[in-house]
Amino acid sequence: MSTNFRPSDLVPAGFIAERITHIDDETCILLSRAGATASCPACGRMSRTVRSRYCRQVADLPLSGRRVRLLVRTRRFTCDAVLCGRQIFAERFGDVLPPYARRTGRLEHLVHHLALALGGRPAARFAQRLMLPVSNDTLLRVIRRRGLPPSIPPSVIGIDAKHLVACWPNPPKDIAAAAGITLRQLQWFTTERASLDGSARYDLTRLLGIEYDERMGGYTPKGPYVLIARKAQAIEAIYQEISGGGDACPCELVPAQGQADPSWRYVLINAHSTPPTIVMAPRGEAITERLSDLLMNYEGIQQVSPALYRDVVTTCARACQTPKANSREMTEFAKRYESHWTDCAWLPD
Repeated sequence: MSTNFRPSDLVPAGFIAERITHIDDETCILLSRAGATASCPACGRMSRTVRSRYCRQVADLPLSGRRVRLLVRTRRFTCDAVLCGRQIFAERFGDVLPPYARRTGRLEHLVHHLALALGGRPAARFAQRLMLPVSNDTLLRVIRRRGLPPSIPPSVIGIDAKHLVACWPNPPKDIAAAAGITLRQLQWFTTERASLDGSARYDLTRLLGIEYDERMGGYTPKGPYVLIARKAQAIEAIYQEISGGGDACPCELVPAQGQADPSWRYVLINAHSTPPTIVMAPRGEAITERLSDLLMNYEGIQQVSPALYRDVVTTCARACQTPKANSREMTEFAKRYESHWTDCAWLPD
């Protein structure tokens, strides 16, 4: 019997382990895909022309009592087909790592069966003991996504919208007025105590940047947003939603030269394949000091150019003026720096 052991034996089939590092209670493995070609998802044509590379961060099965995070070195290829509308595409990894997935296929399988056996909160507590980074909400979403046929969008948004309203820069009464409803209607709707008619629900979901996700079986915040850290539970819940369970590298932006804003700290949430969201945290407040605990994988301070920092500050100021300005200003901000985040986590310069 062969006893040879290779680092690649720890990772899903078809990948090569390039580097393994241990950080506290987490093991990080840098991976790359074997093979020099990839097929275009639009036309199926094989391509060898690599345009660029980026890293996807996904969770995998725990190893020796440690959480495992895979840094998958993903290549962007150029499609040479003349009639193909997809000029650039990222290589696909099949069921091992589906597109936009936050977990490997084998971890997703385990999470699904754990959720079926124990339910939401009991399964989440047991998952923590198994070093699986999933919340009770994530477990329930996995069940809905894998076990139920397509459903009609519900007439209520759910508890996540309540947390989103709590983190919105403007007060709830201004949000209700912008959506053309009363404050009580907004409160009852976001806590699932009452529904709204179709037009009012459409206006509110569009204002808050919430879309119905068929895979998740419910409404999810899409962003991008400017949010304010006021309540720990609310900011933690919204971060879990935006980052897909913590698959992001949030960091505080500070200028490489010059003085930072004396009143606010600006935390960038750069989740995979989504435009960035910025959390404004008031300096000197207790919740600001807890951000490193509330935001999973918090990476601390990241220096950026003074020009980018000024753009962040002015964009946040404009986004806070009215409820409708929030998503509009952040969408324009994301477009200005689109090359930083398309198909990968957005990173400051």
